[in-house]
Amino acid sequence: MIRNLTMQVDTAEAGLRLDRFLALRVPNASRTMILEALTEGHIRVEGRRAAKGRKMLPGEVVNVEQLQETSDRTVLADPSVALDIVYEDADLIVLNKPAGMAVHPLKSDETGTLANGLLARHPSLAEIGSDPLFPALIHRIDTDTSGLVIAAKTQSAYAHLRQQFREQRVTKIYTALVHGAITESGTLEGYLTHQDGPYCKMQVLKDFADPSRADTFKAITHYKPIRQFPKFTLLEIDIPTGVTHQIRCQLADAGYPIVGDRVYGKRTPIDQAAPRHFLHAEKLELRHPTSLRIVAFQAPLPPDLTALLRLEML
Repeated sequence: MIRNLTMQVDTAEAGLRLDRFLALRVPNASRTMILEALTEGHIRVEGRRAAKGRKMLPGEVVNVEQLQETSDRTVLADPSVALDIVYEDADLIVLNKPAGMAVHPLKSDETGTLANGLLARHPSLAEIGSDPLFPALIHRIDTDTSGLVIAAKTQSAYAHLRQQFREQRVTKIYTALVHGAITESGTLEGYLTHQDGPYCKMQVLKDFADPSRADTFKAITHYKPIRQFPKFTLLEIDIPTGVTHQIRCQLADAGYPIVGDRVYGKRTPIDQAAPRHFLHAEKLELRHPTSLRIVAFQAPLPPDLTALLRLEML
């Protein structure tokens, strides 16, 4: 942690944006850390808070009250986090994450996430992977989505599993309850991007999307009806891609929002009765990183979702 650092802008640095100036002067702090410190008012120019895009003038004084460095971004072990372990061996661990628990923290002082619980059980996992706040974890699911999450226990297993996810060789099956009557299987395919606004929300691009753009993500969602209700359908969903909110966003865009989804869904009585969005990561199938055999894991629907299926309003 950098504290009480004072710097003066040289003539050669004049004209640089404040965030660029800081990145050059403090190379051990990432851009995200610099932006957080600026937003929280821990960095001041000539005694005043300043925006990241402010152009620097020669001779100006920059005071850094506190600024995290990369070495500070570690996940705290939290033994209070209960882990529901579906499978574990020397190479990997498969967990059934409950709804309401984040997969990993966004800041090093956060606790209560799946990653915090993992490090309490296996401290050595902190050294696996490239992101200190996302240690050993191969993928993530939304906080209010329940179900399977996989983590590696060795660096070689991590690399092998990550490659399988990148190459879309992992079968990821979800169960969702949606508004509307769906009688046939189908596929939703398109490009998603982040929607402007203060919240993390995706949107389907209706016009031509340039796949080379950094903010454009191709998403493919296969769905199959497995149970019918008068106005709702229980779906089995297979996603070869792994774009943020892709299932929720694409189904809502197609006219079949997930029941209970507070971001993309409706506000009907059934949505109000739902404790959270009805989405569960039920199955994973992949190649074991050491034996190279195909292995499959399953987590049944949790009680809060099975109870929703018994409601008379369905």
